[in-house]
Amino acid sequence: NPAANILNIELFNATFTTESKIMLLDLTGRVMLQTTSQGNARNVSLPIEHLTNGIYILQVLNGDEAFITERVIINK
Repeated sequence: NPAANILNIELFNATFTTESKIMLLDLTGRVMLQTTSQGNARNVSLPIEHLTNGIYILQVLNGDEAFITERVIINK
């Protein structure tokens, strides 16, 4: 952090058995990017070149439970 064109996410402590939803939200809560990963995926890369500079919230959900919530800074 900060990220410019690709946001790499390491899920090294994750013990997901089903696919997870990965979302990048702006500070108003609007979903700017959303993807899914398989249960055994440990690394996910998100293309963020279309987003403007600023602060975003990364959420990784497994089922209905938020597993990760982190602040991300995009600075190109």
